[in-house]
Amino acid sequence: MAEDFIFEFEIDFRYDLRSPEFVIEKQGDGYVLNMPPCRYETHIRDIQFYDEQRSKLIPWLLPDLLNSLFTNGFSEQDRNRLKDAAKTSAQAQAMALIESLGSEVEQSARQTLESLAKAFGAESVSFVFRKPDIEQVEVKW
Repeated sequence: MAEDFIFEFEIDFRYDLRSPEFVIEKQGDGYVLNMPPCRYETHIRDIQFYDEQRSKLIPWLLPDLLNSLFTNGFSEQDRNRLKDAAKTSAQAQAMALIESLGSEVEQSARQTLESLAKAFGAESVSFVFRKPDIEQVEVKW
């Protein structure tokens, strides 16, 4: 049985502006926005299973189709092991991606909130971003 996976996952980056950690401070003729930590939601969208013996990709669809795909030839233990391996791999890759995209996520939030603040008449806007806690990323199906 091959253990190679190709999977597609999606990461949603979110700042909760209703959080008590989001604080706006007046500073001179501008404002400082103390941002809450960025939250991440990771979802596996599609998985393909690489069959090394036949050198081809075998589609491995989302969980609602998982049982129908593996009903013949795979035990429940095999299916769970494959699913856990895919989830573990997705977690590791998601953590690396979150770290590498951190500055881009902050820049996007900065541009959006700065535009809003200036539309409300703010002369200047600065930001304080907190280091995100990405020691553990939960991957959902």
